[in-house]
This record gives sequence, structure tokens and C-alpha cells, in this order.
Amino acid sequence: MTAELAAEVPRGPRRRDARANRQRVLQVALEVFNEVGPDAQMEDIARRAGVGVATIYRNFESKDDLLRVLAEDVASSLRDEAVAAATEADPWVAFERVVRSFASVNLEYRVLINAARALPSTIPAAPPSFGDTTAAVDRVVQRAIDAGLVRADLRPRDLGALATVVGALPDGPESRDDAERLVQVVLEGMRARPGDAQPAPRITSARGKPRR
Repeated sequence: MTAELAAEVPRGPRRRDARANRQRVLQVALEVFNEVGPDAQMEDIARRAGVGVATIYRNFESKDDLLRVLAEDVASSLRDEAVAAATEADPWVAFERVVRSFASVNLEYRVLINAARALPSTIPAAPPSFGDTTAAVDRVVQRAIDAGLVRADLRPRDLGALATVVGALPDGPESRDDAERLVQVVLEGMRARPGDAQPAPRITSARGKPRR
């Protein structure tokens, strides 16, 4: 065996170990950030992951960089769910799947999401998966409209607004039940009914004047 080959033999296992460590750090960091928010410390993440702090910094330049990667992973999971929903044969099943999955992610990872929003300098305005997610949600909503299942004036951004509201629910033992009830109420409100072709009433301000 040549010296060159002998030097390369351990590289495979080391690479596998490095990949496993990185995945472990991401899994634990997701838990820690979602529990603590932006105040999470790299030392705590390393301790819980069973690796050294240096291992984290070999993979991520800073805590902000780690948070950015986590936020992109969550965004990618939304993309995957939206793309999968767009392949559902039943337009209502596809629509409800997107609504519920977006609401669920915003509820489950709300601390992480809020932490990411608090660091705009480290989180891209549009993650790499954003375009695919938007296109898939647009298809799902349009199919539901074309099938006469939801209001004709419904917009894809309305689903994002609902998810944001769910993520803002007070934390507590009843938060998941509250989220489920809110999603169900909004889903019913999104269904098509006679007269939905009429423009929605303008929301008025406290002084009774329509908001612009």
C-alpha cells in the first residue's frame, strides 16, 4: 500500500463521522433554539449534542450562521410539503394539507422562526426554497378556486397570514388545541358559498372610516 493510499484510508470514516456530527448538531440546535430562542449558547448546543464547540464552528461560522441554516431547513420542509400537496388528486385535500402543514410548522417552530426574524441581517429575505414553495401554493389555491371549493377572492398570501397568526398564539398546554380550532374556523370561512363573488367588505378603523 502506498503512502498516499494509506493516508486516504481513514478519510471515509472521518467524513461519515463529520456528516453525522453535523446532522446531530443541527438536530440539537433546532431543539435548543426552539426552546430558548436567540439567547441559545453554542456551548449548550455542543454539550447536548455530545460534541466539542470547535466541531460546531468547523461547520458554522457563527451562531447566526447556524440559525440561518436551521431557518432554511424549516423553509425547505414547507417547500417539500407544498410540492407534495400540489400532486394530490383532490383539490380540497391539497388545499387543506397546505393550510394545516403551514400552520403546524409555524406553531411547532415559532420560537425558532421568531428568533430568525429578529436577525434579518443573517436570514435571507427569500430562502432558496421560496420560489418553489410559492409556485406550489399558487397551484394549490388556484385549483381549489377553479373547482369552486374556496372563495374566488382568496389569495395565496392569506394562507401565510393564517400560519403567522397560529404562530403568535400564546404558549401553553392548550396552544395546540387553540391552533386546531382556529385552523378549522378559518378553513370553513375559506369555503366557497353563494355570494362570494361579491367584493369582501372593507375593514373599518376605530373611527369608522375604511382602511386604505
